Amino acid sequence: MNDHGAAIMLVFCGFYALLKGYLIVRSTFLPRILGVLGIFGGLGWLSFLYLLLGYRLFPPTLPPSASSEEHR
Repeated sequence: MNDHGAAIMLVFCGFYALLKGYLIVRSTFLPRILGVLGIFGGLGWLSFLYLLLGYRLFPPTLPPSASSEEHR
């Protein structure tokens, strides 16, 4: 049950990263490459919509997904 809960959380983070990446691409304040990384990261997290695909693609999608996260 814990794996399913974590996957649901990653999907919501994927939608957030995808939206944030799109907004960064559209803005003129930040470099567009950051927005593109955010979009790739969001797509990586959205791969957890199908758990088997998400777990299989986790190692190659971790670097752009982790770079798109906001650190406080």
